[in-house]
Amino acid sequence: MLYFRRRVLADLIPHAQLKWLKSIHGHDGFLIDMTALNELVIFFRQDLDVDTEKDTSTG
Repeated sequence: MLYFRRRVLADLIPHAQLKWLKSIHGHDGFLIDMTALNELVIFFRQDLDVDTEKDTSTG
């Protein structure tokens, strides 16, 4: 049920992506596994840049 709610929320927010940070540290993983978090942020920003370029080129 919790996944479903997160999925619905991500679907409703423009440019949102639902990703999971897998960590042995549980809910503190985003504080400890900075390399993994950074990779997720980098990929998100790259996708966002591509989407933004598509939006401006069709406008």
